[in-house]
Amino acid sequence: MIDRRGVALVPLLLLMAGMLVCAGAVVSLGVAARAGVAVERERVQVRLAAEAGLRGLGLGAAELALLPGPAVGHGVGTLPGGVTWTRDLQRLSPELFLFRAEGRAPPAPARRLLGRVLWRPDPSVRLSRFAAVLTAGGPAVRVPPARVDGDSVALSPPGWPSAVCAAAAPAVAASFPTGTLPPVGTAVRGPGAGPLDVADLVARAIPVPGPALAPAPVATGGVCLAGPGNWGSPGDPLGPCGGHFPLLGADAPLRVTGGEGQGILVVDGDLTLEGGSRFAGILLVAGTLTVRGGARVEGFAQTGAGAQVVGGGVILGSACAAWRALEGLATALPGIPLPDGGWIEPL
Repeated sequence: MIDRRGVALVPLLLLMAGMLVCAGAVVSLGVAARAGVAVERERVQVRLAAEAGLRGLGLGAAELALLPGPAVGHGVGTLPGGVTWTRDLQRLSPELFLFRAEGRAPPAPARRLLGRVLWRPDPSVRLSRFAAVLTAGGPAVRVPPARVDGDSVALSPPGWPSAVCAAAAPAVAASFPTGTLPPVGTAVRGPGAGPLDVADLVARAIPVPGPALAPAPVATGGVCLAGPGNWGSPGDPLGPCGGHFPLLGADAPLRVTGGEGQGILVVDGDLTLEGGSRFAGILLVAGTLTVRGGARVEGFAQTGAGAQVVGGGVILGSACAAWRALEGLATALPGIPLPDGGWIEPL
């Protein structure tokens, strides 16, 4: 005779065993979920740490003294919670610098490596890019006695003592060993500097008030006072504003009706120099450049459209004036992150 109580106990035991299995599975899922959350939290922490290591990057004297070659240590830091970052720097070329930052969350194995490439103009490299005194994207009209002269680009501009150009001499000799350049060349790309076009440069430049002005040096007590109307003093290279070579930008057509200036003038439109004005350095013009009315340019010019040198206008090629202007550009642009220069190490 079968004991019915024993028969009823079997299903009960099976049910209890199933419940225990389910409970164990739930516990396991909970543990796995907590572990997944912890892993994701660590990933976020090390990512934030690496980003902190790339924050506020700059290129000072110590960075610029680094020669192209292996990476060197460039800083460490600790965030709340013990998450750390380390950073190194590698100079890839005279104008490109790679910063890498690694975030870690010890004792966990989580880590994250980020990188960013910065560009800084090198005056010698930029100088060597000029293939003509005037590079135009359209017809270049010259009507005598107006002229574009590339026969003496290695000489100091008229009125400048040789000492003013001494620092530029090695770069000038390396870039222009014959001391000459073709007066006019055809542009193969729009005016700009490295990865920056006219619009990029204007956005980073000292705004120039338009549509017309006559710049003049301004100094008080032997001190040059920077301002949108003070473009330095090429007529007095040893004066208070003789070393002032600003990066200047106009986002619309501009007329320089007189006065003097130096540096790099970037115009997102047409540029006209007239009224006996004088400019030493580099002109980067998106539209048409017109030099007339006895105006004088000493340096180099690039245009996106054509150029007209008429009415006694002169463009005198000067590598020294261009090099000094490029020194000012390097000061104005201490380190530009390249738009496509960031990267993340794959997980």
